[in-house]
Amino acid sequence: MLFLHYISVTSAYHRHHPRAIWFHCNHIPSGLWWDRLWNEVPIIQIRHLAPPEYIHGQRLAHMYHRADVAKMELLLRYGGIYLDYDVVVINSLNPLRSYDVTIGQEKTERLNFGVVIARHGAPFLRLLHLSYKDNYRPKDWDYNCAVVAYRIYQNHSELVHVERRRLTTPDWLDRDLLWNKAIEWRDLYVVHVLGQVKTRFNPNNVRTMNNTFGQVMRFIFYREF
Repeated sequence: MLFLHYISVTSAYHRHHPRAIWFHCNHIPSGLWWDRLWNEVPIIQIRHLAPPEYIHGQRLAHMYHRADVAKMELLLRYGGIYLDYDVVVINSLNPLRSYDVTIGQEKTERLNFGVVIARHGAPFLRLLHLSYKDNYRPKDWDYNCAVVAYRIYQNHSELVHVERRRLTTPDWLDRDLLWNKAIEWRDLYVVHVLGQVKTRFNPNNVRTMNNTFGQVMRFIFYREF
């Protein structure tokens, strides 16, 4: 577990105040930051989950696809809030729990599956899961969960609430706003780092980072309100 992963989980704990945080995994995390997290966040529960290998008889080609299918099937079964391990929670997500499903939209016609809030058995997720049956693209890492999900939203907008800013700012096209600028972020629900996970981030060097990322990390770690 890296420092950013620790920040992600502790932000959900301190900013959202959930009753439980479930880690669905087939290997327990390890390292300094995992040890610290385990001691500081008493509501973590480990739930063993082997990565799904198939969907509708088709072999899943990539770990990203296995993760997408796993999160869909877990949310369909339990409901709840799914967060990628590089999502930093800024404000409670409770206002979004009144909808059957909530997902963020990027600036393009794509949904971002890194944050999903859903009731168990949500029809939107059932349609998305069923879409893999005849429209699975094994060589495209986010076609099904991003592009197809957006098309389902276009045809069934009553089934999903789409947040166009507060779950996806800065989005994939706006990386400059995260790393090279300092934007106003305090009204956002989350900041999604989107894969920029590097071992060089630590409590010392985020102290002097003059950008959105640095401000957000200090907000969580040092409680700089």
